[in-house]
Amino acid sequence: MRAEDLARELGVSGPKLRAWLRAVYPRPATRRGTTWVLTPDQVAAARVWATGSGSSPSTRPGSGTPATRRTRDDSDEAYVIELCDELLGEKAETQHTFEWLVGDPGKDGRERRLPVDAFYPHHRLVVEYEELQHAEPNAHFGKPDVLTVSGVHRGEQRRRYDERRRQVTPRHGLQLLVVKSSDLSADRRSRLRRERDLDKAALRALLDVHG
Repeated sequence: MRAEDLARELGVSGPKLRAWLRAVYPRPATRRGTTWVLTPDQVAAARVWATGSGSSPSTRPGSGTPATRRTRDDSDEAYVIELCDELLGEKAETQHTFEWLVGDPGKDGRERRLPVDAFYPHHRLVVEYEELQHAEPNAHFGKPDVLTVSGVHRGEQRRRYDERRRQVTPRHGLQLLVVKSSDLSADRRSRLRRERDLDKAALRALLDVHG
């Protein structure tokens, strides 16, 4: 996920989020000025930071303050990937990109690679976890007056890119497993309850179908 996308989701300004990222996850000088592509841990930590009103940008996840104590556990996506790691006996390559999976051209004509949630090279498997915003309108992703490089609002672009992953991935000899919150134990807001035994059983059945 890009920092700009996450800022819109969280309802904070892009500069404010990037300032926090620079303080908590400093990057080498060679990467300054480039697009922030966040890991699941960084996304989860930013969500915790954004909900902890008044948190200092210099607060590092895991430092013991209430707003930043948890990182990976706050992300349903990361939780699902962790369970898949256990079931498959392989550590996923998260936010992996392929040269053949790209988004629509930007203003500069470049097609930027689209990351996948998890890639298991040994199993030739890609796992995508679709959270609520993939299926339902979202205040930040559905603003009709905010258009993306695709010429559509962000919610439509997300659906378009999800479909592109579904169509293109199998063409390159990989299986694609899309896990939805409805496949697991979730509440009415589609947040996972983290009932590991039930969720592992459901994921095991899904993985068995995919061989």
